[in-house]
Amino acid sequence: MGIRWKLMLTYTFIALIVLLAAGIYVSRTLKGQYLSRIEGQLRCDADLAGAYVLEAMGKGPLTHDADSLVDEIGKRLNVRVTLMDLSGKVWGDSELDGDDLADLEDHGDRLEILEARDRGAGMNIRHSFTLDTDMMYLAKPIEKDGEKLGFIRLALPLVQIDQALQGLRQSLGVAFLLGLILAVLISYATARRLTRPINTISRIAGKMADGDFSIKAAVRSNDEIGLLARTINQMSSQLDQTIGQITTERDRLQGVLGGMREGVMLTDRDGRIVMTNEAFQSIFSITTPVEGATPIEATRDARLHEAVDRGRKGGREVIDEIELYLPAHRILYVHVVPLGLPERLTGTVAVLYDVTQLKNLERVRKDFVANVSHELNTPLAAIRGYAETLQGKALEHQETARQFLQIIARHADRMTKLVSDLLALSKWESDGYRPTFAPVHLRSLVNNSLETFHDIIGKKGLNLQVDIPEPCSVRADEKGLEQVFINLLDNAVKFTPEGGRIAISAAEEDAFMKIAVSDTGIGIPSNDISRIFERFYRVDKDRSRELGGTGLGLSIVKHIVQAHGGQVWEESQIGHGSTFYLTIPKA
Repeated sequence: MGIRWKLMLTYTFIALIVLLAAGIYVSRTLKGQYLSRIEGQLRCDADLAGAYVLEAMGKGPLTHDADSLVDEIGKRLNVRVTLMDLSGKVWGDSELDGDDLADLEDHGDRLEILEARDRGAGMNIRHSFTLDTDMMYLAKPIEKDGEKLGFIRLALPLVQIDQALQGLRQSLGVAFLLGLILAVLISYATARRLTRPINTISRIAGKMADGDFSIKAAVRSNDEIGLLARTINQMSSQLDQTIGQITTERDRLQGVLGGMREGVMLTDRDGRIVMTNEAFQSIFSITTPVEGATPIEATRDARLHEAVDRGRKGGREVIDEIELYLPAHRILYVHVVPLGLPERLTGTVAVLYDVTQLKNLERVRKDFVANVSHELNTPLAAIRGYAETLQGKALEHQETARQFLQIIARHADRMTKLVSDLLALSKWESDGYRPTFAPVHLRSLVNNSLETFHDIIGKKGLNLQVDIPEPCSVRADEKGLEQVFINLLDNAVKFTPEGGRIAISAAEEDAFMKIAVSDTGIGIPSNDISRIFERFYRVDKDRSRELGGTGLGLSIVKHIVQAHGGQVWEESQIGHGSTFYLTIPKA
């Protein structure tokens, strides 16, 4: 039930109580006034009747003429008159005659007689069973020279009063009904006037709850409702400003968290997740909402759960390192910071740094240093050994000295090639290096690269096939692409036996030229194919060193091709040769 109807019913109920109380009060007051007036009239009539009886008693005894006397008095006064002696025995009654009068009981015990005997006058209202109606009785003693001779009692039926009061009650009922209707109308109008601004404020509060702070309450009074309207308007403005600030801060926070590469997880005081960012969900491949779950439920990682639990319970920073194997191998650096005061923590924030690449780079750096040291150690040891030998008496033997110097020169060339390859690899790996891209005629570039191997190809009797369509140009760094072909052809010539075949072909594939360099050499085992582009990786280490390989050629090929925006891969079969594919953008 609305407040309007509650107010209206309250006002109507109050009006109903007031009208009923007023009606009862008026009815009783008027009845009392009627009775008082009748009582006064009866007192006067009783005095007249007493005087008339004394006058009649002065003419003689009333024993036999009393009934006639009271009948005459009753007719004159239009009331019932009863005359009795001091004991209450009735001498005459204006309403009874003959046997009825003779059978009438004594009235000495009636209240009005008792009061008249003691106080000089007595009045009583009671129901008369003789006349079957309510009567007002008033009795006074008949005195002569201070001596009581008897009692005269006047009685008047109250039916006239009841009739008059009944009419009054009907009038009061009509007035009561009209007053009630008027009270209902006034209550409705008052309740509507009072609740209209409240309903307006309620609607405005509903709009505010829905996030609309543009509507304002009209202030038309200075009372409590007006004060409430002003307060609502002020609160609306403050909420609009506060929510705007909160929204801005939230958007900034979401922008920061969304742009972070580090995973972020916020938990409450019970250790349940409140918020995560996209990086965190990506690390653990989370696709469903995890708010309300524990870290172990969301990530299935006990180490992360334990780190958050230690930070939450211990109230201190926790730094840990965890390793994931699914969905991909990752190494994570976890930093858990408790939120709030030490005596009252509100939660924790965990930041996860993916250090997989750093760890891999560290491993690669260590391997690189070890490999370079190993690759340099062999020729340096050989050079030093032969040099020490020459410092002895070996110079006296010219043939031996010439052989030692050739060996020293060969190892020096190997070191020179190793350093050259290292410089080339470092250049193409460097972020600061910018290749010079320009249209390059592919057939001419291949022919220039083949010139380097002309003698050895002829010496081994290799069958050379070049299938490159004309015209064919690619967008490339000419020197870099030439080095790619030299490295690929170097491997093909080294590992292809005499009488074998080397083929170079090219074909268009979308916006790229797909180039293939194949041979009929010894091939590469399938378990080594995935690693052949790693630095210093050799399938046959001893044979590769004998042939002068540094283990960096294919790694250089991969970096140069990737710098051109292309890809490189290899297909091979043991005993049937290998084919290297690469894609270079068309000019």
